[in-house]
This record gives sequence, structure tokens and C-alpha cells, in this order.
Amino acid sequence: MTWSCWERLCEHCPWRKNEPKLPDYQVIVTEPKPNIEKSNMPQFDKHNCVMVCALYDYTPQQPNELQFSRDDILKVTDHFDETWLMAENTRTHETGFIPYNYVTENSEIAGALSAWYSVTRVEAEVRLLTPGTELGSYMIRPSRKENIYALSVRTKVNDQVRIRHFQIYKSNDGFYVDANYVFKCVNDLITFYREHPIMDNCTLTTPCEREKPQVPFQDAELDRSMIKLISLIDSGNFGEVWLGRIQCVDVAVKKPLCIAAKEDFLREAKKMHAIWHPQLVQFLGVCIKPESEPILIVTEYMKNGSLSNFLPSPEGLKLGRLELLLILDQVANGMCYLESKAFVHRDLRAANVFVAENLQIKVGDFGQSKMLTVPSNTPLDIKTPVRWSSPEALVNENEVNSKSDVWQFGILSYEVFTHGGRPYDQYEDKASVVKAIRSAEKLEKPTKCPQLYYAIMTACWQLRQIDRPTFKELKHNLEDIIESIDDRYVPDWANGSY
Repeated sequence: MTWSCWERLCEHCPWRKNEPKLPDYQVIVTEPKPNIEKSNMPQFDKHNCVMVCALYDYTPQQPNELQFSRDDILKVTDHFDETWLMAENTRTHETGFIPYNYVTENSEIAGALSAWYSVTRVEAEVRLLTPGTELGSYMIRPSRKENIYALSVRTKVNDQVRIRHFQIYKSNDGFYVDANYVFKCVNDLITFYREHPIMDNCTLTTPCEREKPQVPFQDAELDRSMIKLISLIDSGNFGEVWLGRIQCVDVAVKKPLCIAAKEDFLREAKKMHAIWHPQLVQFLGVCIKPESEPILIVTEYMKNGSLSNFLPSPEGLKLGRLELLLILDQVANGMCYLESKAFVHRDLRAANVFVAENLQIKVGDFGQSKMLTVPSNTPLDIKTPVRWSSPEALVNENEVNSKSDVWQFGILSYEVFTHGGRPYDQYEDKASVVKAIRSAEKLEKPTKCPQLYYAIMTACWQLRQIDRPTFKELKHNLEDIIESIDDRYVPDWANGSY
């Protein structure tokens, strides 16, 4: 059995957040995909952005951190690393470090509206289709077109949940959806349309809400005294995983049996500490002192389980092709970010992907293969998940790169559309599986998999790395397919069956 501890961890999810309301329009606008490059935090250019707006209240955890309240305007004065900024609170004039995922750009929209999201159309649909989201919930997001923003709203048509998309235009006179009603600012527009339906059976209620994200720790090396171990979650060939707590925050604590050289281990830990993305399980730090104590790896706590456990469950079996595509879109989103950072996962499969209560997906265990070593007596199929291996990984581990992750993404896609089916299931022995991989034998198209998406899967299984797509290309193609599906606004679980 593989180290299933991570397979059972699933989390709170930093997703929701309030959004604005908007005008009335009689036509549902089909807009081009926003040209948004995903970043590791709420999307803004922190290196060129001077003024930011607080999304949440923040109470400092350390003396050098800055306290602020939601909607405070903060002046960024320096950049500590990928996750922390030095800033001054323009209200209190105090200075200190602020977590990057608690603020957003202070633009004419983002700074004024707590509902602003820098997401694509598909990502907006994922969030608004979350079970439990009330009708009329909405968000404002970017549009590719100049001087236009997009409004996405959860509504019902013929007792079926649908997501409607509209455009907010900007002119010299102000903002509008319907040119007959122009407003000086977005807040005025929102106030007006709270009392008027956008269209028949589509009334705005409240902005889509989001929980506070996990606050990163400033240092990759954690003080052992900060960590309280609560209970053993699981154990396996690689070690143990515990539920732990740091400053009232639940965390997952891994106790590996074997690690790489301590210096290499800490170097890799520092790299991983600088990584943050909504679709990645957050790596929080490591404990390596005192040397007489076991090494600890600390990550965000995931309480709902792995994708490999969820897909064949009664809830997972209810998911249709749209929901399955949306799962893969979120994985591709996280992998896009890792690819942009030249970070190779090396073990991308359903057992290392996790599911939150609202069907948010997070990729876990990224980069940890470089931090851990495998006991010599560990069975081969546990040391190397052969059924997910790329051809180059079978020959030379040094040849593994992001295109190797792309190969594994294709195998993961097979797992998703078969609800946890085993790749190359017709072969029981390792030699036959290796032969199939080296000859680029394609897995059969699963029943729920759209033909267009199967073409993407097979492109992932090209023998030559150069012939495989990048994750950026995969994500763009995947979103095109999702937007082409006629029933994309009516998944069963959004209508209360899940």
C-alpha cells in the first residue's frame, strides 16, 4: 500500500468571497476567455503594485507583522519573498509584513468591491456551482476585452441551476450593463441593481463568499515547540502522518522514515515554502532540530480525502462529464503554476490530489520526492508508481521534467473519467506495464470522456517530450471544451443531489 496518509487529508478551502451586484441585461453574453496568467496568490503584479486593498481582517502572528482590517488600503514598500510583503497601513500608519494572499490590487474595481475575483469564466462557474451557494450569488471578474468586466451570477432556469454571464462596460460617463442606465462608480451600479432583476428569474442577492486562506509562515524552518501533535492519521512505508496544531491552526505533520541529506532537504524545503496557489496543498515548513528528534514536514491539513478515494464513492459516482472536466481544470490550473516556476511534481496521480467539501481540488505532495529517500526494502511498485510513469522516468530519473508531469496528467485524466480505474488494468505484471508505456500504448477512451478531450489525453502520451503539450496549452484547450458543453450550467450536484 502506498503512503495513503496524504490520501486522507483534505482541507478547508480558501475560495469564497463576496462579490458585487450588477445591472440588467436581456442577452447572455458569450465572451472570449479572459487573458489571465495565473499567479501564486490573488492575481496582481506585486512587483509593480504600490497600493493594495485588504480582503480580510488580519491579526499578526509575529511581532514584525502588520495588523489591518478588511478594506484597509496598504502601501507596499518592499517584497520579502513570494508570500510576504512589507507594507504601511494608510489608516494607522503602522508598518510590518503582510501575507500576500490577504490583499488584492487597489484598482477601480478590485479595491472598491469585496467580490472581485481574478479568475476565468470556467473558474467562476466552478465557484458559483459550489453546493450550498445561494441563488443570486455573483462575482465580478476580468474580461479579455478592453474597458469591460464580466459578471457571473448563479440562477435557476426550469428548476435547474445555471450560471449566467454578463458584461459590464466602462465609458467616459461611467459603468453600465444596459446603456440606458449609466453609473459613476461600480458601487452605485451595484446599489441600483440590488433592487432590479438582471433578467427574468435572475435577481442578484449577495456576493459569492470565500473563507480566509491559510496564512503562510515566514520561515521554512519551524520551531518544534510550535507544533502540537494531536492524533495519528495514517502510517505506511514512508513514515507517519499526524494531525497537528500550530497556533490554533490544524496542520498535517509528516514524519518520514528516510530523507535526503539534511542540507539538500532544507534547500528543497525553502523552495517549496515560497510556493502558494489555490490549487496546491500549501507547504508550511519543516522541523530539523534538534538532530536527536525525527524530521517533520508540515503542510496544510486536508480533511476530506484524496481524489482516488472520492471518485469511486457514492458522491463521486454522481459526477457527470462536466464536473469531471472541472476537476481536471483545477488540477491543470495548479500544475500550470508549478510549470511556470520550473517545479516538477514527479508523482501526479489521483492519490496525491485532494478534494474539499465544495469540490475544490488541490494538488498535494509536489516536490517532496526530492526531499525523501526510499528504504531499500520497500517494494518496487511503492517506490515507483509504474502505471503512472512516463517513458523517460523508466529509463533515467534525470530526464524527468514538466513534460513528464504532462504524461502523468493524461493518466490522471483516465483515473478521473473511470472514477478511480487502474491504468493498464489488463496487465498484472510490471514487465507488461513497462512494455506498454515504452511502446506508447494508449489507454482506452473512458465512457464519460468527450472525444475532444480524449484527443488531449492521447497528446499527453507522446513518446517524445517535445511532442507533448505544456500545462498552459492543456488548460486553454480544456477550458475551450468545457465552454463548448451545452449542459455546462446544470450539473446534478449543483441542483441538490450532491
